[in-house]
Amino acid sequence: MTPARRTLSPVVLTARAVALALLVAVAAFAAPTGTPGTPGTLGAPATTTHGRDVSSYGPAGQFAPAAGGTPSYAPSGTPSGTSASEPLRGSHQITTGEYAGDLRALSHAAPHQRPQRPESDEAPVIDAQPGRALAPQRTAVTRAPAVLRSFDGLDKTVGSGTPPDPNGDVGPTHIIEVVNTYVGIYSKATGTLVTGTSFDALMSAAGLNGACGTLNQGDPYVVYDRVSDRWIITDFAFGLDLTNSPVGPYYECIAVSKTSSPVSGGWWAYQVLVSNNYMNDYPKFGIGADGLYMTVNLFGPSGFYGVEFDAFNRAKLIDGTLDNTQSSNQFWRDTSGYTYSVLPANDESATQTSGTPELFVSDANSLQLWTMHPDWVTPANATLNGPMNVTGSAAYFMADTTSVPQKRTTVRLDTLGDRLMSAAQWSNASGTPALWISRTVVGSSKNTAVYWAELRGLDGSPSVYQQGIYEPNTSYRWMPTLAVDKRGNMAIAYSVGNSSSFPSLAYAARSVSAATGTLNFGETSIATGLGAGTRWTRWGDYFSMSVDPVNDCTLWFVGETMKSSNSDNWRTSIASIEVPGCAALAANSVAPAVSGTARVGETISADTGTWSGSPSFSYAWYRCTQAGSGPVDTMPNDCTAIRRATAATFTLSDATLAGAYVRALVTATNTAGSASFASAAVGPITSAPVNSAAPTISGNAAIGTPLSSNSGTWSGYPTPITYSYAWYRCTANGSSSATLPANCTTNLGVALATYTPVIADYGSFVRVVVTALNDAGSATMVSKATAAVAGQVPQLQANPVIDTAAPIVGSMANVSTGTWSAYPTPITYSYAWYACTSTGGASATLPATCTAIRRGTSASYTPTSAQVGKYLRVKITAKNAAGSASTVTAATSTAVAR
Repeated sequence: MTPARRTLSPVVLTARAVALALLVAVAAFAAPTGTPGTPGTLGAPATTTHGRDVSSYGPAGQFAPAAGGTPSYAPSGTPSGTSASEPLRGSHQITTGEYAGDLRALSHAAPHQRPQRPESDEAPVIDAQPGRALAPQRTAVTRAPAVLRSFDGLDKTVGSGTPPDPNGDVGPTHIIEVVNTYVGIYSKATGTLVTGTSFDALMSAAGLNGACGTLNQGDPYVVYDRVSDRWIITDFAFGLDLTNSPVGPYYECIAVSKTSSPVSGGWWAYQVLVSNNYMNDYPKFGIGADGLYMTVNLFGPSGFYGVEFDAFNRAKLIDGTLDNTQSSNQFWRDTSGYTYSVLPANDESATQTSGTPELFVSDANSLQLWTMHPDWVTPANATLNGPMNVTGSAAYFMADTTSVPQKRTTVRLDTLGDRLMSAAQWSNASGTPALWISRTVVGSSKNTAVYWAELRGLDGSPSVYQQGIYEPNTSYRWMPTLAVDKRGNMAIAYSVGNSSSFPSLAYAARSVSAATGTLNFGETSIATGLGAGTRWTRWGDYFSMSVDPVNDCTLWFVGETMKSSNSDNWRTSIASIEVPGCAALAANSVAPAVSGTARVGETISADTGTWSGSPSFSYAWYRCTQAGSGPVDTMPNDCTAIRRATAATFTLSDATLAGAYVRALVTATNTAGSASFASAAVGPITSAPVNSAAPTISGNAAIGTPLSSNSGTWSGYPTPITYSYAWYRCTANGSSSATLPANCTTNLGVALATYTPVIADYGSFVRVVVTALNDAGSATMVSKATAAVAGQVPQLQANPVIDTAAPIVGSMANVSTGTWSAYPTPITYSYAWYACTSTGGASATLPATCTAIRRGTSASYTPTSAQVGKYLRVKITAKNAAGSASTVTAATSTAVAR
């Protein structure tokens, strides 16, 4: 389908009015392209089928014109073909809450699943008017620099609904990202998620138990306000009927950090009743000189109703006193039906002076501006003026909302190319106030491209100072968002893809010195998508880019890709970039280098390299798993910072570094900021063996009893590690140690893992020294000492014997002791004679056939008639100080005879 040109004739406007009649309940989630609803008259808005009248809120239930009966809204430069109606004006009912705790204490669970945004319900209106199209830019002087840092943001595991509507902003130390309907707070320094919570959890913790505590539905936004050093996060809330269609009343939920810390400083919370009957779709926010500003597209039972312009008193926002009065909040409504998707200007630089009017911009039917002067002292003097036509805008075609092809699927993505979506950025970097916008348009090859423009003459005669369409090739580019640094350099980031690739993220940029209307830094990748969006064609719906308040040069981007082509498995990426020329940072011409021996126990040193810009230096050491390439300006992903290693020298004292590599990161800091460069990796780091568990000796420490030692536990690089042993006699007991105690004076001369104590060891203690050896060196470890070496229990060398083989009653028999060895001596012996029913040889134990002979306890025994027919045996027990042992003689050959 041929998409529509931006500038519409009166005839086309009529066609648009017909086409806009499509949206009723679901229009609250779609583009404001339905027929304008019947505007409410001043003080008596139209009543909806829900039975609620919009006049039921506001001061005293009325929308009052300015003093004297003249509406404070004074249209100026109303576009041809329109008939602006008198808008509504008033203040909102606001419920306040407070959370004084730490966000880390709240639930990190994913929120309830909100209804999906439906596809766009209308086709773009065809505009056949001729016009000179803006020639697309195909080339750039050079490629934009690689991103400074990129890490994963929130994803579908915590988000609820597709598309995620990712938005973010950056502060001094944190980045806050919001998606439908979750908040993530990241460390700017490390990219790690500090904490996260759902909008419902935060608002209910603040005591808002109504819609904002339970019915948050998304369209989130986050703003960091430099003036107050506070964070502002928002989304809308409303109920759903049985068909998942929105039902009133409709609220905007606003949370404001109580301190500069979004994590632990507490939050104020506000539930703002926007309307009982008209849904506040696509709320957009901007910070200006005197407040926080919001716009919404209003939808009611008859479709699109109009645009609301809101102002909130900054001072009351940040101290928790925002209330229902016009000294706290003021709003106007344009119900003409010819304006939609208006963006408030966002002054991230905080350079506007008090009294600077807030700007609003729309590029729906034509490029238009409004100015708002809130008055918090005398609310009746507040004004909203416009719309004013912006001159000098080139013609182009609005993109078809479902036009972007994807790899491996026929599903095409929605560009939301019929409106401005991402923030309108206010800048005064050039010395002249300017407003920067971006949007999606049709490219020269029926693809989509990104349009950007800088508007000047904001004090009464606005015009396009410069503009461009960026289309370096025939790929599709959409969802643009831009930001301008303190020098006036601009970067624009967007989605990019085609039928042979998955939707990814990229950016291009221009320096302030580039020719007007051109980007002199061409496309560079931010993140590569891993899949196609197949369940829902909606994409985005918007991205964001913001300026780092620390240096006003680093730009932080939040955008969407897919983890895989599995349903709506979306993820977000957070990335930082800098346009060359923003700051006169120190520049490295000779990389830092590391000197010294890469071995555990050694100290290595980093030099700074060579830098321009007269910087001071700081150091950080990193452990890396790979050698990688040489010096690098961005620390590789395989490297992890080593805690407390922040000096120019680093002692490799940690044995776990063995086998790894190290790099030194040198950071050069001057008045413009900091720049870093990393040395080449050194290593692998070698290590002589290091003992983590001492060797141990097993076995009974006694003369003649073998002892065994293990090697203990060792680490080191390189491997293998070999082991040797040395046994020592010691005069005292003791625990394991790295060195041999002085009381161990005798090397026993055994180099094996086993040793058998000898008589000379009696009463002493034995240790083993294990020496571990690899190519990097050697180390020793001494075992714990054994118990004192015990003596040798008597050991039988030759069996005792009875001196007669044929005993006779009345004739004495004698037994010898046998031969025994033992230490120490002397050995004593005891005897026990037995009568046995059978003969047999000598044995270590007494046979069961033997019975002890009473009084047979000496070396001699005279048999009696009681032993007739029995065989004699004797049990000999040898005993010394070490213990005792026994043996049994052989039985006599014949039984006792008479």
